[in-house]
Amino acid sequence: MIFFKSAQQVVEQLHRAFSPVDMDYPTFKQLCKTVWNNKYSYLVIDLSRETLIHFESGLKYRKCI
Repeated sequence: MIFFKSAQQVVEQLHRAFSPVDMDYPTFKQLCKTVWNNKYSYLVIDLSRETLIHFESGLKYRKCI
């Protein structure tokens, strides 16, 4: 799934839908902020991958592909 910069309410919904087991909300919010810091960047959540946060490793949470 690919997500572009969104309002805080949407970020909360994304966290509840895809990441509540992986990380707490403040961590997810910071992840989104970091990814969306660059214009046109997007967050990729690969639901078929393991739960690890590391952009270079190609796991569940990635910044642009």
